[in-house]
Amino acid sequence: MRCSCPVCGDFMIHAESDASCVCPSCLRRCSACLGTDSVLSRESILAMKQANAAQKDAGKKE
Repeated sequence: MRCSCPVCGDFMIHAESDASCVCPSCLRRCSACLGTDSVLSRESILAMKQANAAQKDAGKKE
């Protein structure tokens, strides 16, 4: 994923040292696109899959 820095707009580069990106201009760090702040449990993923399948089934019946 290519992200622009929300502070200055420059292209952010993936940091080698950790799971984040760093802006070469203003040095802002970000981990939004890498999903490091959005860890889901196996149960949560399964529930999302089942909800998606149920929604698709409901759409087919209409």
